[in-house]
This record gives sequence, structure tokens and C-alpha cells, in this order.
Amino acid sequence: MKKLLLIIFSLSIFLSGCNKEMSENSVVATVNGSDILLKDYIDTLKLYKIDIEKEYGEYIWDTEAKEGVNYRDYLKDIVINQMIDMEIVYQDAKEKNLLPTQSEIDESVEKLKNSIENDKEYKAKLEENEIDDKFIQKQQEINLSLDKYKKEFDKNITISNEEIKKYYYENKELFINENNPDEKMSLEEILKIVKEKIIEEKYWEFIEDKKKKCQISINDDIIEKIVY
Repeated sequence: MKKLLLIIFSLSIFLSGCNKEMSENSVVATVNGSDILLKDYIDTLKLYKIDIEKEYGEYIWDTEAKEGVNYRDYLKDIVINQMIDMEIVYQDAKEKNLLPTQSEIDESVEKLKNSIENDKEYKAKLEENEIDDKFIQKQQEINLSLDKYKKEFDKNITISNEEIKKYYYENKELFINENNPDEKMSLEEILKIVKEKIIEEKYWEFIEDKKKKCQISINDDIIEKIVY
């Protein structure tokens, strides 16, 4: 799909068309007593929107993501659930002293800003969508926390030979080069991929299990009113 029009939506425009009682500090979800605010949700939507339009074009939003649901509404659902997952991990990372230091955050933010400076088009879209430094810093803190948490999980996980064999035989198609079926992976390459896949599955099973034990509420009324 070709890019014809960049649809920009801002928090101020959005709020002007919604209930007067709503503000950027309205709560869209709560995780174990910790609130996810409307402004953070909108800014996260904006970031996803920029990336998705860059990849697929602006007409993606009114096409079906799944039966009866267009990409516009699908993204809202995906983003709020991802933010909830991130908050769950962030809370646990905090309890386990796995949060990044301020110097690590500053270094990460600086690298990101340098990268943004080298992409003038992306920088312009961030500015048009009013993505500020405060939000970027907060996101980098969360991302670093998630990375540390995942590395700690990976370090402590054990995988049996039986699990490796089972995964390989159930997913043989992953190890075939479609362009060159005769090309064979080395045993070392196969083991590396299998272990990574198993760890990834175990990680998300672990997160889903934690999620079931959390107190979570979502303000669907606010989310449904978001138009972009």
C-alpha cells in the first residue's frame, strides 16, 4: 500500500471530542493498584501508529486484522494488553532489584536520541505527535527493566533433552530453508534456535501465569472512545 496521507492525532484533539471529565491523567487500566494513564496509552498508540504506517501504509487501519475487527481497533486492544504485561514485569523487576540505574537509563536515552537525529522523517513524526523527552525516558527505563528481567529469567531456566527433541520434531519446518531445501543447518545452529524458542515459550507462559494472579482492571469506556 502506498503512502498518501499521514494521519496525525494528538492528545489535545482527542480530549476535546470526549467526555469533559476525561483528562490526560484519566486511568485506562490498573495493575495491582498501579494506574496506566490515558496520556501514556495515547503516546504508546502514537509510536505504534508511526511504525505500522511506515511498514504498511496509512490505509492499513480500516482493513480487517481478524474477522469483524479492523486494525484500528485491534491496535488499541494489543497496546493496552501489552502495557499491562509490561507493568506486571516492571513491578516484579522492581521487587527483585532488577531496575536499571539512572546512568544506564541516561546512556540508553542518549543512544536513542542520536538514532532519532539521524532519521529526520521519524524525528518529524515524533514532534508532530508531541512525543516528548519525558515519555521517551520513561519508555527506556521500562525497556531496560524488561531486558534485565528477561535475562535473569533466561539465566535460571533449565531445558531437558526431552524438551529439545520434542520441540524439534514438532517444528521441523522451522529448520528448512525454503529457498534451498538441500541446505542443512548444523547441529549447533539447531540447538541454539530450539533452546531460544523453548525459553521464549516458557517466558510467556510464566508471564501469563503471573497475570492470572494479578488484580487487573481495564476502562473499556475510555478506550472505545479513542478515535484516530
